[in-house]
Amino acid sequence: MKQNLHATILLILNQIILHLNGLINHSVSSFGIFLYLPALFLFPASIHLDPTRCKIVIILTGISLDHIYNTPLGFHVFSLLFCSLVLKLTLQSKTYDNTSRPYIIQLIINFLISCGLFLLLYLSHFKMGSWDASRFMVDVSISSLLFFVLCPWFSKLNLQSLLIFDSIFEKEKVK
Repeated sequence: MKQNLHATILLILNQIILHLNGLINHSVSSFGIFLYLPALFLFPASIHLDPTRCKIVIILTGISLDHIYNTPLGFHVFSLLFCSLVLKLTLQSKTYDNTSRPYIIQLIINFLISCGLFLLLYLSHFKMGSWDASRFMVDVSISSLLFFVLCPWFSKLNLQSLLIFDSIFEKEKVK
């Protein structure tokens, strides 16, 4: 029951932030900026959920990313699932440090997913508009800077939300 509640809360938070990112992208697109932050949604699900529910949240978030960014269906699902596996292995390793590494790992994952999307669109001759290599590097740089601000905030938002809902349901059990 508790894991289902956690998965639902994390999925709702992912969807809210994902759609807010879409609105922000729509607003800043007139300046030629595209904020791309798919790895932002990996860490909370990997930390707070069991493997099955983590995969469900990541799959649903990946489908939403594919829909919002109008990318080939399945790109974000498969890339997020693969990165989630790598992240789980990293978290289970003895070399994991809890201080700054989660954000650096997520930033690297975000960069790799961005490069993967760029290569997929470039090689498949997908209509990319003005997203050439120089524009891509500018967008990745701006997204990376924003990522350093959003990543700790989003992690705290997820943790606090889970703690709030846990305390609410614990109070109901006591009554």
